[in-house]
Amino acid sequence: MSGRILPEVVGYLELNPKSARLGRFGVGDEAAIYIHFPFCSHLCTYCDFDTFAGQERWMDSYLDAVVEQIRCSPRVQATSLYVGGGTPSLMSPARAAQLVTSCRERFHLAADAETTIEANPSGLTGKGLEGFRQAGFNRLSLGVQSTDRRLLRLLGRRHTPEEAEASVRAAREVGFYNVSIDLLYGVPVQGQSVWETTLETTIGWGVDHLSCYALTVEPGTPMERGVNRGILQMPAEETVVEMYHTSCVTELKTDTDSFFVKADGVGIIVHLTVEYGDIVKRK
Repeated sequence: MSGRILPEVVGYLELNPKSARLGRFGVGDEAAIYIHFPFCSHLCTYCDFDTFAGQERWMDSYLDAVVEQIRCSPRVQATSLYVGGGTPSLMSPARAAQLVTSCRERFHLAADAETTIEANPSGLTGKGLEGFRQAGFNRLSLGVQSTDRRLLRLLGRRHTPEEAEASVRAAREVGFYNVSIDLLYGVPVQGQSVWETTLETTIGWGVDHLSCYALTVEPGTPMERGVNRGILQMPAEETVVEMYHTSCVTELKTDTDSFFVKADGVGIIVHLTVEYGDIVKRK
């Protein structure tokens, strides 16, 4: 069980407006909807997100609060829905369907709008994925992070590379037309060659999108304690920069507009939109 206790049951709904009126919504305003699901089966060694392990007894009450918050929110025009966490795939497909239905009713979310749910490969089944697809989700975001067994153990991830690939395959079989994968670089003992292999492997799975994040060692995490004690050594800055550039020049057999690079205050993020299973290096 996590040492952190969920302080109170509060539904969290973030509306992301597509206008300059940040946080100020009127009827008919366009907005992207983000719903946070803060529950996990365990906490990873690097995680400092607003998540809680061992608090599953609060999941239904939390989701009830989220649905109520949706009903009390402005009737904006939703352009997309994203349910992140945490591990949203821990909820039942029936509760997931309730979230989608509530957003469609309150926010006029179109039937063909992009609806994303995050999931971890560990414990993910074809039956569960089929349930989420029937619940109204059409895009799956998988927290893979790495295809290297040693790094997965270091990060506290409980899935294997084979389970991650099987999750992508199962998602396709049940009708997810868009499958995205999260990856981490700049991880202790990772190395440039391991990162290149991870990129090549995951693109070879036929995914549609890669989100590549530079690892940030957050205060209070097991990862930070390992670094501070000298048990873990972070890669040199030059190595991390090389990994970043490798991500940038890893493009597919399509036009150069198929990917974009974004930097923010947290770390450098590289997004690759995948069209083919083979990668080439741009000279």
